[in-house]
Amino acid sequence: MTKINFRSCLPYAIALIIFILIAYIYASPVLEGKIINQADISSYQGAAKERDDYKKQTGEEVKDFQNGDQTSTLIRTEKGKTILIQHNVMTPRPYSRMYQVVGADGYASKYPIEEYCMRPTQIASNDVPNHEKLNAHGSVPADVKKALMDKYKHPIHKELEETAKKVGGHGGMDYIMDYRLAYCLQNGLPLDMDVYDLAEWCCMADLTKLSIENSSAPVAIPDFTRGAWNKVKGYRHAFAK
Repeated sequence: MTKINFRSCLPYAIALIIFILIAYIYASPVLEGKIINQADISSYQGAAKERDDYKKQTGEEVKDFQNGDQTSTLIRTEKGKTILIQHNVMTPRPYSRMYQVVGADGYASKYPIEEYCMRPTQIASNDVPNHEKLNAHGSVPADVKKALMDKYKHPIHKELEETAKKVGGHGGMDYIMDYRLAYCLQNGLPLDMDVYDLAEWCCMADLTKLSIENSSAPVAIPDFTRGAWNKVKGYRHAFAK
């Protein structure tokens, strides 16, 4: 009968005990009956909430479910600009219009947080206070923001801002848009938004749906102007003389 050399087995036993202790420490929440959150499961539950709610309310399965509660549409323009549109009216979140403009030398965002950042070389030193403190990775201070807005505020805003705030409607922008529509029609001027803008905006939902149905494949946006989109040399609001 072969004798077991317990001394030679000791290192293996110690290694096994250490392994068990590490496993216990690492997985102790599970051993205590707790559930470790799995990101993939949570993501699925969030994306499938609308589908599951429909089944609870109607008792029917959603057979053509394509997307979760949030849709992100990425647009690349003919001139290489990138536009990100996100739509979510289902999950809880602070209201935001996500108005952001980002370029190589500056950044601007509007409601609900209004902030700007830019390289000092983009602004003349005599236009804003504390010019030497500007940088591309931090928001400009309040006095710099006010100086910039006072200098570059659009004439339409200067004329209508206070009235728009009193009338309201998405912070006053509804009033300004309606005012400009009536103003242009009364004076026989080109509208700020024309029928081609309308067609481009309205086609986004259908093109996004088409992309989702084809595994998020790129979808070409039709040229509703038939090649005339680049004949306008810059954009200007029309005013009566």
